[in-house]
Amino acid sequence: RKERPHRRLVVVGEPDLGARTCQGICESGSILEAHARGRRILPANRIPRKTRKSGGMNCDRRPMVPPMRAVALVLLLLTLPLPAAATIYTVAESGGDFTVVQDALDVAQAGDTVQVHEKPTPYFERLVFPRSGNAGSGHITLEAAPGEQPALDGTGVPGEQFMILIDTKSYLKVIGFEIQNNLGVTDGSGIRILGSGSHLEIRNNRIHDMRGQNAMGITVYATEPTAISDLVISGNEVYDSEPATSEAIVLNGNVDGFVVEDNYVHD
Repeated sequence: RKERPHRRLVVVGEPDLGARTCQGICESGSILEAHARGRRILPANRIPRKTRKSGGMNCDRRPMVPPMRAVALVLLLLTLPLPAAATIYTVAESGGDFTVVQDALDVAQAGDTVQVHEKPTPYFERLVFPRSGNAGSGHITLEAAPGEQPALDGTGVPGEQFMILIDTKSYLKVIGFEIQNNLGVTDGSGIRILGSGSHLEIRNNRIHDMRGQNAMGITVYATEPTAISDLVISGNEVYDSEPATSEAIVLNGNVDGFVVEDNYVHD
């Protein structure tokens, strides 16, 4: 009885085969058993002419990517939005982007910095952060211009009893201000953090003349089920204030993960 010769089988459309495996099929003509779903096994004489070569397969060591799929991938990458470049907004009496600090905060987005310059008179403002930064783009930073310490003054300014309010926000920094004259309060603060949030930094501020009852320097009231976390209060000075019957610097409630260091409370 005449034995039928083995038919040479090759795998078509299997981009994950390594170069060594592919070369082995081409040169040795051995039978390859493929059990993974989605592979097609064809006799060598049924391979399309494009993939055939005298003596066996035309093995390309590079994985095959269908041209239309490659074009679609390029088009997709071209349509993805690029991350916005961070902006530094300056606040100054003249020559800056803004003359009012709150106006700069209102336009600042994640990753942006609001840099405030000194001027002969204080900025008579109470500030509220309208939005958060984020992990991808970074903090929104409110900071003094290098080598300067601009003053925020509450004298005659209507509004809440806080000079700077952060209410359920994250990824924010307040650095390098003089905060003064929050007067006639019954429950007020130079800087107050409320609700929940994370990645908040209060650094190198000088807070004084908080006057009234419970007139405090820096207060953190974590009142939400989600904790305030990754909080840093560092290098601040609080003096000439009337915090009784409360405290000059206080963390209250659901605060989980904080650093309070190198602050100076006196007088």
